[in-house]
Amino acid sequence: MKKDIKLAGGWFFLSIDEKLIATFSRNSVYIYSLESKKLISKFKSLSNISCVAISNNLEKIAVKNTSGALAVHSLKTGEEIYQNSMYKTEGEQIYFTVDDKFVLDIDWGGRFMLFDCSNGSCHLIDNKRVMVRCDYIEIDYLNKIIYRFMRNEEGYSKGIIQAYKIDENSLSPEFVNFENVNVIENKSLIDKWNISLCKAHNYYFDGEKLIETDKKFNIVKRFSFIREKEIENIWISENENYMFINYGRIYDVSKMKLEDKKNVPCLSVLYDLKTMEKVKEFNYPYVSGFKMFNNEQEYIISTWNGTYIGEF
Repeated sequence: MKKDIKLAGGWFFLSIDEKLIATFSRNSVYIYSLESKKLISKFKSLSNISCVAISNNLEKIAVKNTSGALAVHSLKTGEEIYQNSMYKTEGEQIYFTVDDKFVLDIDWGGRFMLFDCSNGSCHLIDNKRVMVRCDYIEIDYLNKIIYRFMRNEEGYSKGIIQAYKIDENSLSPEFVNFENVNVIENKSLIDKWNISLCKAHNYYFDGEKLIETDKKFNIVKRFSFIREKEIENIWISENENYMFINYGRIYDVSKMKLEDKKNVPCLSVLYDLKTMEKVKEFNYPYVSGFKMFNNEQEYIISTWNGTYIGEF
């Protein structure tokens, strides 16, 4: 097998045409050609970047940080076009609308916002939010759905799943409504590291089995499989051919300094989802993200020490 190629930056975003990959670390953004794996450009942006998104026309890149601020840059020059503090709350992955006029933004409080790329303004879209605790929110960009995993009371109560099918022609407060689509009683569903939103189905790990659901989180199938050890994170590939599991650090780090912990290798394993057979093992420290591309023949793994691209 070929050795994985290492890129700078510990998190990533893949352009929709799979031509470019953007990685980042602290306040630096790196743009690579996915074909050559060569660095195309590098520029500075917001401090403490948490996620980035490349526009569909490959002309802009949006950058969000841990304070919730959002900036849009020219992808070609790295020059900042507009910046907005938004609602000053960290959130999940951002995306451009299909026409690249807006950036879809969600924060940990469950808010849904638009960043206007023409003037840098912020628009709160979901202004009729039910005032209950939101544990996790994520955009299923493959199916244009925003999911909110809610609580109807404090503590380990039933998990209410709300969904909104994104209609880019009607992105205004009077038209946007989140509907309750399901109620899940198992708390582990709310753990964002165990949820995968794929093309045809959704998946989550309930602590014992991998659960396949439809797009309203109605259970379709339960998978049993042999685990190497306790699971930290699970990702299912978008076409539902592979399962990637991060089992966490290989040995005990409870007495180690924080800086030393970052370099301790983790055990991660890629499985064939249909057979549950092991495809490949990895020993990268602190795995934080996974994605497959090129018809699921290649993979991307993000870690604290950089982003790795490989094939099998």
